[in-house]
Amino acid sequence: MEKRESWARQDREKGKATPFTNEANRYKEQAETHEATRADLRAKYEPAENAANVLQECLSGIEDRLLEP
Repeated sequence: MEKRESWARQDREKGKATPFTNEANRYKEQAETHEATRADLRAKYEPAENAANVLQECLSGIEDRLLEP
C-alpha cells in the first residue's frame, strides 16, 4: 500500500503517472531494440542465404562430376 500511496503522491507532485510512464518507456525502448535487432538479422540473412545457395550449387556440381563414369 505504501508504494501506491507514494506513486499517487508522485503523480500529484509531478503531474504524471511516473511508475507507469517509466514502464511504458521501458517497454517502448525494448520494442525498439528488438525491432533494430530483427532489422539487422534480416539484413544479414539475404547475403548469407545467397552464399549458401552458391555453395550448394558448387557442391552439386562436384557431386555430379564424381558420379560421372
